[in-house]
Amino acid sequence: MADTMITFHNAMLIGLACLVSGTFIGAAMLAVAQEIFSPEAEPAFDYRALQRELDEDFGTGTEAGTLRTL
Repeated sequence: MADTMITFHNAMLIGLACLVSGTFIGAAMLAVAQEIFSPEAEPAFDYRALQRELDEDFGTGTEAGTLRTL
């Protein structure tokens, strides 16, 4: 059998390869976790445009034409 000699430079290359691959794997895992566990984005909603539409349909200041938000 041949003896394997790991020099300082070879050890540094092995360490660098592990560090880089671990960085890519960690970044991928972070992206997946953010996609899975992040809260759902609220849809953009134009309340003023909806209120104008309600005013046109029901009249301004009526009970049916008043937009109530939670």
